[in-house]
Amino acid sequence: MRVLLIYPKSRIPDKIILPPLGLTYIATILSRTANCEVEIVDERIDDVDIISKAKKYELIGFSTHIHNIKRSLFLAHMIKKNNPDVRVVFGGPWVSCTGFLKSKDVDYIVLGEGEFSFLNLVKKLSSGEKPKIRIISSKSIENLDNIPFPDYSFYKNFSSYMSNEGVRPHVMLLTSRGCPFPCTFCTKKVFGYRVRIRNPKNIIKEVKYLVENFGVKGIDIADDNFGFNKRFAIKICELLAKEKLGVIINCTNGLRIETITKKLLKKMKQANFHKISIGIESGDIGILRHVKKRIDFEKAIKVVKWCRELGIIVQAFFMLGLPGDNKNTIKKTLDFAKRLNPHYAYFHMALPFPGTELYKEILRNGEFLFDIDNGLDKGYFSHEPLFILPGMNTGVIECYAKRCYKEFYLRPKKIFDVLFTLRNFNQFIWSIKSFVTIVNKF
Repeated sequence: MRVLLIYPKSRIPDKIILPPLGLTYIATILSRTANCEVEIVDERIDDVDIISKAKKYELIGFSTHIHNIKRSLFLAHMIKKNNPDVRVVFGGPWVSCTGFLKSKDVDYIVLGEGEFSFLNLVKKLSSGEKPKIRIISSKSIENLDNIPFPDYSFYKNFSSYMSNEGVRPHVMLLTSRGCPFPCTFCTKKVFGYRVRIRNPKNIIKEVKYLVENFGVKGIDIADDNFGFNKRFAIKICELLAKEKLGVIINCTNGLRIETITKKLLKKMKQANFHKISIGIESGDIGILRHVKKRIDFEKAIKVVKWCRELGIIVQAFFMLGLPGDNKNTIKKTLDFAKRLNPHYAYFHMALPFPGTELYKEILRNGEFLFDIDNGLDKGYFSHEPLFILPGMNTGVIECYAKRCYKEFYLRPKKIFDVLFTLRNFNQFIWSIKSFVTIVNKF
């Protein structure tokens, strides 16, 4: 069977573009197990007429996210219009969150961890069977070591993938799946609550495979919570340090404060970890309790201090417009961000993914200000409140949210702090553009 896998672009250009790991896993499994002719098109970097290209394929798979679902539906419609017999399959985080899709142009929807359920669907279609069940639920993969290492030879422009440090090629790597924490704004529809970890030796074997076969220079750990099992995380770091592969490693998906120790950070530094992220969300304890996010503010300050002592860049994520947010709570968040003193701080609007507790709270008591159910082009980068709940003033939230970036970054001390983190000209240009955006947009 001829299979085309598509990662659609969004209207908002990606600042950092890494190869889509989920599609790469699926392409690798299909090519090795189902004897398929597989091709991946990443519309963010590939200049291809997808609608024309799709004519020669029997099955088209889309990786859907909140920022590209509209583009995915448009492409599916045009592809079906030109070739009504082609099978179209949607998977990825967005359809997994919503659990359904009202579109006649989509034949099948794969929910959750779709590597092997997609394979089974392809096998059935290849044999002439036409599955009657349109929505395919995937079981969690118990042994993650059974997933083959991703084959990046599917990408013609592989060297185009890079981090904002200018390191290329740069890829994502999963060492575990699942997160047990109950934050109301977070979805567990893809990897679930139960944490499953890989064999550390298998992970090191993959890193060596990436370096030796594809010349990978940088890796982003994409786990929901890398440090959840500290013994596991430390073991990985020790093995990486022993191999001395020269790969720059970032942990930008976010670490939980309570899982971080100074010992772990030391091991990460020895393993060539360059940057980590921490999720703080709010500087107001009442709001944090409401969204079920546990934070020890003093521990967070210690973590940033440890990172600075070790030479690890730390960036902190804050979420504005959470239930109960007002000018006083946002001021608390900004004040704590300054006190915390990470190298970088990001202030995003709270995004209520369908199916989350936050989403259900808004359905019961509030109002959505955007059509969240049909995706959001700006994704995480919206600077406008996306919903309103009793006691919230969207004008006030938007006004004070804009002040956060200016007041955090446009300080002489912070400007020099950021400049000292830069390693090359690419980072310098990226920082200049970011500062211009802060001045002009906020």
